[in-house]
Amino acid sequence: MAPALQPIPTDVPAAPFAAIDLSHLTAKHPERTVWEPLWDDYRLLYRGGEEFRRAAGQVSTTRTHLAQDIATGVWATQAATRNPIRRFLHQLEAEPHEKYLARWNRAVYINDFGAIIDYFVHWLFSQPPTIRPEDSAEAPPWFEILSRDCDGKRTSFEHFVRDTFREALLTRYTGWAIGTPDMAVALMSQAEVEENEIAGVRLTAYRAEEICDWQTNEADDLEWVVLSKQRLVRDFPAGRRTVETFLYLDRAEWAAWERTKGGEGQQDQVVLQGEGSHGIGAVPFVVLEVPFGLWVANKLAMWAIDLFNQVSMLADGQLLSCFLQPCLWTNEGDMNAQARVFGPGILRNLRTSSGDRGEEKFGWVAPSTEPLRFSSEQIQKRLNEGYRIVHQMSVAVDPSSASVQVRSGVSKTEDRLPTEIILGGYGGYVRAAMRKTLDLVSRALGGAERWYVVGYDHFNVRSLDEELQTAALIRSLQPKSPTARKIIEKN
Repeated sequence: MAPALQPIPTDVPAAPFAAIDLSHLTAKHPERTVWEPLWDDYRLLYRGGEEFRRAAGQVSTTRTHLAQDIATGVWATQAATRNPIRRFLHQLEAEPHEKYLARWNRAVYINDFGAIIDYFVHWLFSQPPTIRPEDSAEAPPWFEILSRDCDGKRTSFEHFVRDTFREALLTRYTGWAIGTPDMAVALMSQAEVEENEIAGVRLTAYRAEEICDWQTNEADDLEWVVLSKQRLVRDFPAGRRTVETFLYLDRAEWAAWERTKGGEGQQDQVVLQGEGSHGIGAVPFVVLEVPFGLWVANKLAMWAIDLFNQVSMLADGQLLSCFLQPCLWTNEGDMNAQARVFGPGILRNLRTSSGDRGEEKFGWVAPSTEPLRFSSEQIQKRLNEGYRIVHQMSVAVDPSSASVQVRSGVSKTEDRLPTEIILGGYGGYVRAAMRKTLDLVSRALGGAERWYVVGYDHFNVRSLDEELQTAALIRSLQPKSPTARKIIEKN
């Protein structure tokens, strides 16, 4: 059950927003400081492709590279004579740079990491939810507008939450601000205001990197939050410039600033764009957060990087093993043997045994493939290990937040049961975020509706093979009813 909205405080003094400077707005929450260096890595692992391959060979800057001297216990930076620590594709100790660059250029990333995240997102939102007010059978007029276009970009409320949930799987938490019309106007240019014709509330998604700082009370409810957005702007024919907008929200008020770049030798400045009272009685910001036990990106990141390295090493070894090396067994001097030319269409006479000179032999040598076979088997084990990690996430689901219905007829396969349990856990957090959003929107528009969200707890997680097997089984029963046959074929 979502915590009750608190009444609007009346004894809080007005914040001196005009006195806020850049240092106040750019201060970061300790949790963001800890995890921010890894979020970009997780996003690259999810996107994959050429962008990931280019980043794989970069020198890593997201981790502290220290080596401990066991004898003295003193921490020292990595010796300059060693190879740098790469971001994703590891460079072996003393591996020549030319050799590493050739291996990096041939590396291929098979994106199981992104496929697993998309798998959860797809099945969680495979069925639309049922949303209605708790005390009324009919929704207010604004709900239809919000459901169809909640962010001013013609994004439906369900798709908006789906895209934000994907962010939560990557960075553990994310959220969106509920902006009243005057707040939205302050955050837009005049041309954008005229184009969007703002008339109601507006949801604005903020990634974890854009949630600068926040404060919660003993009940873990937000007291205030500072948000940041950047966008590229070009006033033709001038060059592009970065415009950063900060937004402060608390239980009673809001304020927005725009960061302006200082000239040479000058510091950046912030200019107050607008401020006011939102009248909601709670911080108009909804956090969609999953627990560490269900943070799939953090659980699979090292697995995906290790698998990428092993697959790349195996592919490199397989390629090199395909090059047969000509070899000549002779007792002639090195220079005479090396001067001989071998190749297609070239006839070469080999010496027979004569006196103390043994006969010459010519052949081809190739490396043993036994290490490659062993490496291939280990990769398959590691691949299975990743999916085992995902299945074990089901034990981290809080039973109080999940209402998944385990159906013995459809979900009796053990491999699907953990997936449905995990999806049910995710569904609890999504429903709570959607319900809180609608409650806050009602308050922002002067209403008092409390909302009821049902869904994200019934999943038909079946593969195409299972669907075809079920269809073949039912067809073999040969139902007599024409209507039943039509329904079966349609399904």
